[in-house]
Amino acid sequence: IKDSTSLFPVIVFVHGVSYDTGTGNAYDGSYLAAFGHVIVVTLNYRVGVLGASF
Repeated sequence: IKDSTSLFPVIVFVHGVSYDTGTGNAYDGSYLAAFGHVIVVTLNYRVGVLGASF
């Protein structure tokens, strides 16, 4: 980042398929971050048996 005063848009990706399967790593944001000048954040959390209780 050459100019530290410039602001960048942020995309936050939270995967979700009814708390069954999925990963934030399945969506690579490196191309968008490199060429789109966007900060990409992907989140991972436990799913399935070790995930959230209903």
